[in-house]
Amino acid sequence: MRGYPLVNFASFNTIELCDFIAQRVYADVEDRLDRLQQSFDRYPTAFESEDEEHLLPILFLQLADQCRQLLRLETLALFPHMRNQAQAGLTPSISSNTAHQLAQAQKIMLSQTWRLGLTLNFYVSPRAYNTEEQILVNDLHLLSCLLQDWVVLVQHHLVARTENASFE
Repeated sequence: MRGYPLVNFASFNTIELCDFIAQRVYADVEDRLDRLQQSFDRYPTAFESEDEEHLLPILFLQLADQCRQLLRLETLALFPHMRNQAQAGLTPSISSNTAHQLAQAQKIMLSQTWRLGLTLNFYVSPRAYNTEEQILVNDLHLLSCLLQDWVVLVQHHLVARTENASFE
């Protein structure tokens, strides 16, 4: 976990893990999304000189929408269900439909992240970026790391605790 290297998530109970993801991870992702949106708005001419890089604002908006959809799915469906089961002293479980929806949303989000990285040569520039572009590329890379951490937390630390932990 690049964003939270000193946190031992195995020691968290289900409620603490849901709270951590909802309060810390979501806040970090939302903050990075907001900063990137402000940067794209402030520097609309960034990346205009390259063939594929002019697509970055569009790719970013698609990724931001997918992140927010996944956030809503987890906030409205997954977390309340898991919290209620944990508070009732039950072993958390989720339906295969919910697990499938979650897995699909995560796959789409990560594939969009991969597409952004591919467009930017996986954050290793073949050309010299100007200052604004350097900041945007750095923030996009940090967002990519946060999103990967988010998926690992949900898949391997939260959903893996469920009775029927078949996560495709």
